Amino acid sequence: MLVPIEFASRTKLFARFEHFRAVYTEEVGRSICITWDIWNMIITSIIIYKLCARRMRSVCIFIASFVLFTSIAILLEKEPVPKGDMGLSMHQFCQKYGYPIDEEIVTTEDGYILTMHRIKCSFNRTGCHEKRPAMLLLHGLLASSADFVSARNQSLAFQLVDKGYDVWLGNNRGNTYSRNHIMLDPNEDKSFWNFSFHETVMYDLPAMIDHIIQKSQVSKVTFICISSQGCTSYMVLSSLKPEYNKKILFANLVAPVTTFYPTKSIVLKILTFFNFIVKRFLYFYGHFELFGEQQIETKLFRYLCIGPHKVANYICLEQILTYAGGFSDQRNYDLFPFHLSVSPAGASTKQVMHIIQNRISGQFAQYDHSDQNPQKLTAPIYNVSRITTPVAVYFGKSDIFVSVEGLHEQLKSIPNVVLRYKVPYERFNHMDFIYAKDLNRLVNNKIMETIDIYNN
Repeated sequence: MLVPIEFASRTKLFARFEHFRAVYTEEVGRSICITWDIWNMIITSIIIYKLCARRMRSVCIFIASFVLFTSIAILLEKEPVPKGDMGLSMHQFCQKYGYPIDEEIVTTEDGYILTMHRIKCSFNRTGCHEKRPAMLLLHGLLASSADFVSARNQSLAFQLVDKGYDVWLGNNRGNTYSRNHIMLDPNEDKSFWNFSFHETVMYDLPAMIDHIIQKSQVSKVTFICISSQGCTSYMVLSSLKPEYNKKILFANLVAPVTTFYPTKSIVLKILTFFNFIVKRFLYFYGHFELFGEQQIETKLFRYLCIGPHKVANYICLEQILTYAGGFSDQRNYDLFPFHLSVSPAGASTKQVMHIIQNRISGQFAQYDHSDQNPQKLTAPIYNVSRITTPVAVYFGKSDIFVSVEGLHEQLKSIPNVVLRYKVPYERFNHMDFIYAKDLNRLVNNKIMETIDIYNN
C-alpha cells in the first residue's frame, strides 16, 4: 500500500501547484504561469526518476530528461528551426539553385548497384554537351553526394560546374542512393552489409572511375574526397590497384582520416573503449545497416536536430555536433535543414568496426577478421608509397578526427605530395569543410585554384 499512498500524496502536490498556477495566472499573467508549468515538469521528471531509481536508472534518466527538455520547449512556445530546404530531394535541391542533375547507374563487379549524380552545367550556361575535364567527388562515412551541394552557392560541386568542369558525385554502397544489389535485399539479407571500406575501394571506386572515363570520353579524372571513407578509398585504391594511378590526373584529399590515432574525438574514444562489446555483439548478430534512412536512430537524430522543438534543435546542433565534429563558430545554420534531412545516409557496422580497428592498432591496415583468424595473424598494411598521382592535402588545425602529427607522418610515405594546405583559421574543424560560413574563402578557392593548374 506504500506506493498508492505515495502516489496519492504526489497527486495532491500537483493539485496544489495547479491552484497556485491558476492564481498567478489571474494576478500576474502568462509569464508566471509558464514558470510554474516548468516547475511542474521538473517535479514530474524527479518523480519518474525516483520511481525507477532502483531499476533501469539510466533508462529513467533518459526518459526524465526527455520529458523535461521537451516540455520546456513546448511551454516556452519555441519555434522550430525554419524548414528552408528541408525535405527536398537531391534533384529538387539542385534544380532550385539552378543546376540540373542526372543519375547514372553503375554496377560493381560483386553486384552492388550504385547511383552517381552528374552535373554538367547550370541552367544559364551554354555548351553543356561539349567535352569537359571530369571531376569525381567522393563523400565520407555515413554521408552521400549531398555533402558537395548542400552549401548552396558555396558548394564545391556547383562552383566546379561554373568553372567548366564535368562534375560527378559518387555514392558508395550502402548509403541512401546506393542501397541496391542484383541479388541481395538490404532489408532481408545481412550478407548485403558484409563490407568494410576495403570492399568499397576494391569494387565501388574502380567501377565509378571507369564509368566516368567511358561516359565523359576522357583518359583521366581529377579526384576530390572529403573525410574518412572518401580519402581512404583513394589511398587504398592506389595501394592495391596501382594501375589506377594512370587514370587519376590529380588527387585532392580534404580532411583526410586514415589511422584515426591519436585523435581528440570523444566518439571514437568511446567506441574504442567498448570495442570488446561491439565485437561480441557483431559476432552474434552479424553486420547490419547503421543510420539508414528508415532506421530508428536516424529518425531520432533528425527529430532532435531539425524537428519541431527549438530547445531540442539547440541541444543537438550545439552539443551533439560539437562532440561529433568539434567546437565551431563557423557553422552556417541555414544549411542544416536540407543537409540533416539527407544525412546521415547510412553505412555498414563493419565499416565502423574497421575504423575502430585502425584506431586501436594505430595502423592504416586492412580489416582484421579476428573472429575468423584463430592464429591472430596481423592484418596487412596498406602501402601508400605506391601512390604516384600528384596529391594535395587540405586540413584544419582543430579537426578532432585528424591528427596533424599522424597526418604529417603518413604524408612522408606518399612520394608525390604537391600541397599541404592548413586552413588559415585556428578553429576550423572537421564539419566546417561542409558547413562553414566562409567555406569559399578558407577552402574552396584554394582547391579550385590548384585544380585549375593541373587541368590547364
